[in-house]
Amino acid sequence: MIRTSWGGVIRYHWATKLGILLFFLFAFQIEGITANKEVLWPIFDDPPAGSILQGPYKGQGRADLLGDFFQRKLPEYHFKRIEMNFSRFFAFVEDGKTICAFGTDKTPERERILYFSIPALITVSDTLIIRKDLLHTLGGHKEISLAQLIERKNLRGVFVRGKSYTPIIDAIIARHSKEKQIEIGNFTPEQMLKMLVHNRKDYMVGEPSTINFLAYQLGLEGSFSSVFVQEMKPYRISYCTCSKTGLGAQVIASINHILRNERRSEIYLNILSRWDNQNGKQLITKISQQAFDLN
Repeated sequence: MIRTSWGGVIRYHWATKLGILLFFLFAFQIEGITANKEVLWPIFDDPPAGSILQGPYKGQGRADLLGDFFQRKLPEYHFKRIEMNFSRFFAFVEDGKTICAFGTDKTPERERILYFSIPALITVSDTLIIRKDLLHTLGGHKEISLAQLIERKNLRGVFVRGKSYTPIIDAIIARHSKEKQIEIGNFTPEQMLKMLVHNRKDYMVGEPSTINFLAYQLGLEGSFSSVFVQEMKPYRISYCTCSKTGLGAQVIASINHILRNERRSEIYLNILSRWDNQNGKQLITKISQQAFDLN
């Protein structure tokens, strides 16, 4: 006859229950920690400088590669990537969500609502993109003043709402925002290029690598001319930004640490210049040695 020790059974029963309870408490705690580390990361449909969402180069946009790079370096955060436009990005900021983005220009208005990293990106500046048939009308110059161009009532410009083209260019656009010769909206670069092709607009301002990539994708190579904007430097320095939350401050501090160690590295500079021509690559490498050493 087998004798049962009821005291031992009871102790085993309660130890099992306690173990299960502790397991779930620990699991919930870990889940809470993970949730607290989730950071929204916008996907802007702006190939190749932003994200490439389809085709043979899907996931190889500069923003895609930067997101992958920092996710590997910062495994303690989970970057939740969401497709959106600039207006929705700022809506998340206003709602108090922790959202971060790369390639943001610094303005006084943005500094009030966003944390900024140390200088993070060097890119070839936006240029004036205009239909080739209009270039002769403008004198065939290699550099054109946007302030003067935008005054011409017979030429129609198109710009992206919420995008900062640099403080000087933003101010020029703002002065004329109510006038009929320009339109400001939530447009993608592809939509704006098609406006130019179909003679609905005459010019836009965009990043050369983006325009060249899209023109190739759309079979529109040779349809546009790229002209330097007189009011802009040939290069831009931009930043990583996060909304002003406690977690946002932590992410910026972590990104600054990575930038100080990595932003002059060959791997990082190759990401920045992934879609530039040889002149652009050389410019980015040259400027990086100056700009990144000073900050």
